[in-house]
Amino acid sequence: MAAVSGCSSSNDDDGDAKPAVMAETVSLPKAATTFQAAVTKFGTDGGCLEQEAGTCSEQMQALTEPAGTLRKE
Repeated sequence: MAAVSGCSSSNDDDGDAKPAVMAETVSLPKAATTFQAAVTKFGTDGGCLEQEAGTCSEQMQALTEPAGTLRKE
């Protein structure tokens, strides 16, 4: 019985490997400050004022974008 795998352990493609693309980074303190400012703005603006689906997308995106940056740092 033979097994087939999608991964190979051979090093035949070493010369064809593309260099990794460096992601743009932000410093951890700057990312934390940006996220904290977004949280503060969310709170002072009243957060999600309506509870209906689809009515708070902009406010949540304003939080999730800086949170994602902070998570990457």
